[in-house]
Amino acid sequence: VRPFIGREMMANGIKAAVIASLLILAYVWWRFSVMSGLPAAITAIAALLHDAAVMFSVYILFKIPVNELFVAAILAILGYSINDTIIVYDRVRENSSLLRKTQSFEIMNRSILQTLSRSINTLVTTLVCIITVYIFAYVNNIQSLKDFCFPLTVGLVSGGYSSIFIAGPLWAMWRNSQA
Repeated sequence: VRPFIGREMMANGIKAAVIASLLILAYVWWRFSVMSGLPAAITAIAALLHDAAVMFSVYILFKIPVNELFVAAILAILGYSINDTIIVYDRVRENSSLLRKTQSFEIMNRSILQTLSRSINTLVTTLVCIITVYIFAYVNNIQSLKDFCFPLTVGLVSGGYSSIFIAGPLWAMWRNSQA
């Protein structure tokens, strides 16, 4: 952590993350009440925590300085990941109405399969853009862009992974345990 990032910025960042998490929790809980909103909200937050942990690990592993670029990269990945998770959950909500007597795992499996090509296409398209910027930064030796794009690339993959393989299955396991 660079010296100019003080306790105040860290405290404000934590406050912002807690407030954002609470707002996401409330929104997902309300929006997906058909599919037991609280489990959906908590598992979406769990997937976001996974993404933040992966991003932080990349910063530590590659000794990239934690600065304002870190905050920007984390926020970008969390926004990407929650959007992808909401797409999957929206499909679950639609399928829950159509398949009332079907188990949670089957509904989640169908929903993930229905959104998988969209998720992969979005991920690949975004990765092409970020990798292009990284190559540009590498060729022109722009360190700040390299420090932003590399972890962002890892975070995009993590966000795509967590939306499909963490949030959804965790929700199905939670629902299955309640039945």
